Amino acid sequence: MGVRAQWASVLLMLGCPLAGQAALRWANEFGNAFRRSDFRNIRFELNDAAARNVPGDARAAVQSALDSWNALPNTALHFAPIETTSAGIDADGHNVISFAATPEARNLVGNNAAFTVMYSSPDGSVRESDIILNPDIRFSTTLLPGTIDFQGLITHELGHALGANHAVLASAAMFWSTVFQDASKARLQADDAAFAAEAYPTPGTGQSYGSIAGRVTRGGAPLLGAGVIAIDRTAGITIGGLSSVSDGTFSLMVPAGNYILISVPIAPLTPPQAILDLPATRPGEARAKIDSAFAATLAGGTDLTTIRAAAGSTTSVDIAAAAGPAALSIDAEGIVSAGNSYFIGQPPISAPSGQALDYLVSGTGLDASIGEQDIYLFGPGVRLRPGTLRVETRVRDLEGRTPLRFTIEIDARSSHSTVSVFVRKGSHSAFLPGAIAIVPAKPVFTAASILNAASFQGGGVSPGELVSLFGTLLAPDPAAVISGFDPSTGALPIQLGGVAVTFDGIPAPLIFTSSGQINLQVPYEVAGRGSTAVMVVNQGVRSEPIPVNVAAVQPSLFTANGSGSGQVSAVNVADGSINGPGSPAAKGSYVTLYATGAGVVDPPVGTGRPAPASPLSCAQQVTVAIGGRDAPVYLCGVLAPGFVGLLQVSAQIPADTPSGNVPVTLSIGGRSSASGVHLAVR
Repeated sequence: MGVRAQWASVLLMLGCPLAGQAALRWANEFGNAFRRSDFRNIRFELNDAAARNVPGDARAAVQSALDSWNALPNTALHFAPIETTSAGIDADGHNVISFAATPEARNLVGNNAAFTVMYSSPDGSVRESDIILNPDIRFSTTLLPGTIDFQGLITHELGHALGANHAVLASAAMFWSTVFQDASKARLQADDAAFAAEAYPTPGTGQSYGSIAGRVTRGGAPLLGAGVIAIDRTAGITIGGLSSVSDGTFSLMVPAGNYILISVPIAPLTPPQAILDLPATRPGEARAKIDSAFAATLAGGTDLTTIRAAAGSTTSVDIAAAAGPAALSIDAEGIVSAGNSYFIGQPPISAPSGQALDYLVSGTGLDASIGEQDIYLFGPGVRLRPGTLRVETRVRDLEGRTPLRFTIEIDARSSHSTVSVFVRKGSHSAFLPGAIAIVPAKPVFTAASILNAASFQGGGVSPGELVSLFGTLLAPDPAAVISGFDPSTGALPIQLGGVAVTFDGIPAPLIFTSSGQINLQVPYEVAGRGSTAVMVVNQGVRSEPIPVNVAAVQPSLFTANGSGSGQVSAVNVADGSINGPGSPAAKGSYVTLYATGAGVVDPPVGTGRPAPASPLSCAQQVTVAIGGRDAPVYLCGVLAPGFVGLLQVSAQIPADTPSGNVPVTLSIGGRSSASGVHLAVR
């Protein structure tokens, strides 16, 4: 059987790396690295016509891309929430995402999927970045056949807007190419995070990162533009950089850990033309100096020597590369799909965790003389299945070579990881860094597992309601909880711990995320709809959209034990004590009850925003029954000032109410809360 499909690459924006650094940096025509002065609050606007022309929810996809960068640790950069605009691409001080609409813009984007235009001062200070989309390429947010993932594209281009260039690692979001229907570029990897931490560090970054520095030589002379890769074999962290095109030196900023270090030719997987002008070089000089005429070489020669990178310090290591051409190389990889359908081409490859992957690898010297003991997989939770290695004679790569085929077993994971492939043959080595991006399996939940946060009953959601969503693989471990309102928006975050939840594409404010539970507020924007499609996005991995019924209100009282039944959560207004058997409320006095599911309030409060103290926002048609008797409500049921989605209702206990634990119910708009909740009365 022949090759099923050639690698369908679509070039993304080409940028420029910083010589000798882990973080590949893009430079202007003066040789100075781009750097944003507004990095603490970068505002991007999405052209509304562009949003309409991308199938799915383009605005939510852009917001998710912004959130991915915002969620990175050890960096001070921050993107403000996406805004919409009717403006196009122009040097007007606005950062705009739009399709090319003029001959000049079309000329800039060329055959690329997108192109980022930087407006900067001679010293590299960026005043504005515009992202130009190619109108001849199809994008989507739902991985439609023959389309480029819009969220992944924007994630990549935002990296350029920050001053990043293309990574040498195929698994990185900043790698220079992508394929149709691939969402891998929506997930920032360790290599992308290293750029952000190096370019826009926080004061504590040095407590998490160290450096590995040295020089790459060949025959005693500096080796220019060589790929230098550091891999933490246990954690699967992979960081890549280039040796300087001036003197062969390198410096990789890496998370503290134990690494193996290897130098690899960047071609053919990354063509030199994908690496443009380096800082401190003349235009066009860097790409001409990149040297790929050598063999992949470990820093420890033939040994997998471990190098310790300690936080806040630099470890010195030199690499003496073997002269080329290489007797052993990995030039392409592939997979075998169901029904023995083959694909082989250039990386990257994405694979779901918890499954086995039938893997193909081809290149010079990869033949039947290689045994399973000669193949190493660097990454957590992966192994070669014994007895599966063979030469696959039914398919050939673009050079006519038959690949090796073997099965990789992948443990189930709740977070992303990267796998690199290393092959030995005698004294020769071949290496494919960041070959496979392991992604968590899709988040799984049902409509019945979305429950009111107070009553823990299902049956649908209401606008502004606080709910708990239960399922599996919803978020990475450990759990994440909010520390307060987002200082840039004044609202709850819509991305937390690498997770987002949308209702018909509308981001939901998040309070808590874990692998089995997410606490959130239902967006007010679902008001008036009969149903809504709920989707969880865990580190770029999207769940199936789950249809959920929408009700106008879902009144539910919070209880002391958090179960939705038993002693109600209430405050005795007379003395401020917590209502309970030890502190019952007197007849004729007021108690304040707490609830959620009030629906739309008047005046309205924005989704995720704390309710104001003035004016108070009232729920509609609020009544309370205590002990089976109507309890007068003071003013109205109001959203608790300073809180999100929390209703407080002050009601007077009727004088003829029985003493003891008596039932209490809340009704809004004619719909009542669940039974089984009681109030202590004396």
